[in-house]
Amino acid sequence: MRQTFLALVVAAVGGFAMANCGSSSNNNGADMGKDMAGAGGAVDMAAAKINCLGVGYCIASCTADLNTCIAMCQKMAKTGSYNKFAAAVNCGQNFCAPDPDAGTTGACVRKSGAQGTFLCDPAQTYDDCVTGTAMNGCTMCLQNSVGAPLLGDGTTPPTGMCTDEQAPSCRGGTMCTTVMNSCIQDP
Repeated sequence: MRQTFLALVVAAVGGFAMANCGSSSNNNGADMGKDMAGAGGAVDMAAAKINCLGVGYCIASCTADLNTCIAMCQKMAKTGSYNKFAAAVNCGQNFCAPDPDAGTTGACVRKSGAQGTFLCDPAQTYDDCVTGTAMNGCTMCLQNSVGAPLLGDGTTPPTGMCTDEQAPSCRGGTMCTTVMNSCIQDP
């Protein structure tokens, strides 16, 4: 299942609890107004914005459908953080599945079918790739270049660390150093 989720996140570029304070009887119409402000004046309790790795964790821990999760997490991101996340994901994806017209090969190839385009192991059928149950060179590359560093495991926030720090695919290799560091170091 983890491979399927990772493939879906990579293709699109499985939560957070929302507070509901008080009842409508003491709501003054402002953002949580009297509920959080007590007897004093209205206080705006704006949610803290998340950084680049926070976007990854938000998506990985979200329980809605993937497109809803991405939209929600993008809105929660600090200015520029979602773009840094998307750039890092795209770079890691391109590291694992380089453009075949460039004359290079990678651990993954793009395969299209009824459910969209997925990054798959060259030896996999499209249907096997969509199910995402087999661990192979492609899933290991994606896990090391995108999954572990940017998404974490869905239960703990990502740290930017790879599953295998010595692997060439770690954080997308030297090809992705700049965008990965930009995401990992996003305050």
